[in-house]
Amino acid sequence: MTDPIEVIHLKADKNPDNVKLVITGRVHGNEHCGEIAIRRFLKQLETGEIELLAGEIKFLPCCNLKAAKEDKRYIDVNLNRVIGHYDAPSNYEESLATQIAPHLDWSTHVLDIHSYTSDDTPFVFCDRVKDGIVEFAKQTYCAHMILDMTAMVAKKGSKAYNSVKSYSLGSGSIACTLECGQHKSENSPEVAYQSILNVLAYLGFIDGSFAKIKELEKAVVSDNIFYKERAGSFTQRWHNFQSVKAGTVIAKHDDGEEIKVDQDRVIYLPRDGEVGAEWFYTATEEKNI
Repeated sequence: MTDPIEVIHLKADKNPDNVKLVITGRVHGNEHCGEIAIRRFLKQLETGEIELLAGEIKFLPCCNLKAAKEDKRYIDVNLNRVIGHYDAPSNYEESLATQIAPHLDWSTHVLDIHSYTSDDTPFVFCDRVKDGIVEFAKQTYCAHMILDMTAMVAKKGSKAYNSVKSYSLGSGSIACTLECGQHKSENSPEVAYQSILNVLAYLGFIDGSFAKIKELEKAVVSDNIFYKERAGSFTQRWHNFQSVKAGTVIAKHDDGEEIKVDQDRVIYLPRDGEVGAEWFYTATEEKNI
């Protein structure tokens, strides 16, 4: 039996622009920061420390309860690859996706909160498919942005997927994915929490004095995706937003084949996971945004 997803629906007395925000946490069960931050904010609303002045919000603090209980990424498949409506879900995550999708359909704005494995640099994924998305993404409490990853995946003919972000964008919402840093970092929940405050202040939902914006330092445009087609390993420990020169060998398959970049690039999301999964991505630097 599928676990029902907890939804906290808050509505202020006024919402002149009819803005409907969804904030998701723990789409991956081992990514704690979003749920911690959401519950911290809800507690402040309960005590009156913060007041909801306008707008309408749905919080989904823990989108994958079973994986969260086991402190692992997912049960059957990656939930952030299968978001959508399923008449006959074939696995646990598809049944969760079917619960999540209607809330994304309802939204005008979506903040999807995650963490990751490789290092501890917060960043935000932003696809420039309509006006307002970049400015919305800039409200997150991080200084790094990755642009147009969805377009890159489509252009490269890579494995298609529906994430919370890509599904929401396809439904017409303004959406971004926040990566708060490393899973176990003490800083990740703080990044998530401040990003929630920033977004709510930007939308006029709470007093603007709660916002603490970080200026954008580096934006990169997603360029390529490399899958781990068979057993192999990285040639060194790579870090998010690390610059690499043309010809640099990033990884080697166990059979000796080298994986290298053909031009100067920036590497992001290097992760030495299972065969068949995404291995690492490359990007070009965007100077003005």
